Amino acid sequence: MKIFRAIRNYLCYCGIEKDDFLSVKKDAYASNFELWRILHVLMDIVFVFLLVASFSNSVAESNRVFYIVALVYSITATILLFFIKKTSLFGQILVHASVMMLFVFGSFITSNKPDSPATTFAAFLLVAPMFVIDRPFVMSIELLVASTGFLVWMHFVKAPAAWEVDLLNTIVFTMAGILLHIVAVHVRIKEFVLIRKINIQKRYR
Repeated sequence: MKIFRAIRNYLCYCGIEKDDFLSVKKDAYASNFELWRILHVLMDIVFVFLLVASFSNSVAESNRVFYIVALVYSITATILLFFIKKTSLFGQILVHASVMMLFVFGSFITSNKPDSPATTFAAFLLVAPMFVIDRPFVMSIELLVASTGFLVWMHFVKAPAAWEVDLLNTIVFTMAGILLHIVAVHVRIKEFVLIRKINIQKRYR
């Protein structure tokens, strides 16, 4: 029974008890929200650079429409992140939508190199979850959906031998991404719990 409870806590409450998680959830979401404000500004810069590069690079040119759409989305999201409430559900949805956009971006990059392994997409599977504070089962579902969509897409783009390599890599990196997310979000949530306890102790001194 303790094992099932521990698994539940890690998947639903970032490895801590439900009451502790609920007590710091808003602070954690607000911190994550502020981080994604900064990340979106960086994304704006990257997509502007890629869009400009698409006018002089033949490989980037094939993705120009995507760069335009991604830039419009990123700028819109950046503006929204400066006006909506930090702890709102919409803010969390926006963060997850941005993560999915990164996965789509990684898929487009991979589709330009049908004979090469999907290094960009694999990197996003590991890195993107590290920047999201949420219940781990939510990020796990998102990674599984992104990986499944990627493999279906690449099945029609890549040669069978290259796709089989991507299949193996995607499975491995998806599992690794889920585990890293669970560990990372557990550590970050524990920091918020510790800060809350310290603040309570200061208040009652």
